[in-house]
Amino acid sequence: MLKLPDNFVFPKKIKIDIGMSNCPMYSRDWLDQEPDVFVFGFEPNPNAIRQMKENNSFGPHWNRVHIFPIALGDVTEPSEMSFYITSVELSSSLYKPTKSFLEHYNFQVTDIITVPVYPLSVFFAIAPPDVFIEYIKIDAQGADLDIVKSASYDIQQKVAYITLEGDGRFYEDCDDTVENIHTFMTRLGFIKINHPNTMDPTYQNPKFAHLNIYICQKPRNS
Repeated sequence: MLKLPDNFVFPKKIKIDIGMSNCPMYSRDWLDQEPDVFVFGFEPNPNAIRQMKENNSFGPHWNRVHIFPIALGDVTEPSEMSFYITSVELSSSLYKPTKSFLEHYNFQVTDIITVPVYPLSVFFAIAPPDVFIEYIKIDAQGADLDIVKSASYDIQQKVAYITLEGDGRFYEDCDDTVENIHTFMTRLGFIKINHPNTMDPTYQNPKFAHLNIYICQKPRNS
């Protein structure tokens, strides 16, 4: 089971950053822009978490961030899996990178570690029943669709916006394509939108379309 600090009080304004890597620029932006937002992050790479701390990635906002040092995937219960760390850590993944991907970008697999893997539904299980998530950004290098599948009911009921990256072609035995993501998200009732603050496919839950919610998955200077 996921753990939170003793006497933790669930915030009312929540965003989730899945796949933070060592440069969580988007969640830092959310914290900079909104003084009342709380960010839950998921990052299985211990090197990335260490670098975030060394670089003081969240500046004065660490009291509004909680990082779970685990991977998320389409599993029914907590498991352990291999995690492929590449020379460019942004591309590290539960999925093995293809040879063509590594050669094209001149990357290498520098380490393979074992990490805990949970379904996203476990997060909703420790949250209050009426929890509301403004925005989920997923960049899990081939596992984005798996993560949505692992909590599809909760996402359908409790999440306003979600951004995913379809990069299955870079990893072996991976079906995380833009087409498959779109099919699944529309099946959940989400609508694909062109949002000025996001780069990757972004979906809106029409149940919450009336709410004014700040989202961002795009460098501010772009």
